[in-house]
Amino acid sequence: MEGLRVIVDISGSMSALGKHAVVGNALTTLSLLPPEFGNVQLAKHCWDGQVESLLALLQQDAGTPTLVLTDGFAFAEAERSQKKELEKAFLSWKESLFIVLCGADAVGVPALQKCGDVQSVTAENILYAAEVLSERRQKTAPENNEEEW
Repeated sequence: MEGLRVIVDISGSMSALGKHAVVGNALTTLSLLPPEFGNVQLAKHCWDGQVESLLALLQQDAGTPTLVLTDGFAFAEAERSQKKELEKAFLSWKESLFIVLCGADAVGVPALQKCGDVQSVTAENILYAAEVLSERRQKTAPENNEEEW
């Protein structure tokens, strides 16, 4: 059974302004998904804020529904070549990827605005992101597959 992969940014900026609590609340919300989501198995991964590390994590299980919890500063501080690589990766996985922006200072990070096709939500709307990923998975799942997400 496929699960829901959550990649949590643990870079330095994520330790400021109560973002640990925001991330904790988001993870609690995901662990308490309502029954209509089926038996969702969460796979949590920590990400050090380095672009190469995120790309490696995304490539491990490409196509698995994924939420990236971040304040976005790792994207904003990346070098130009890394931003292009991130943009390309985000667009190639846009059907299975949501960026979840954590913290009041995360809104409007320019690096994310260039990836207009990649959906992002603020942490308080993480349930919406899970719903959309679940619906997308159901649309692409083979009809003979009786497993729920």
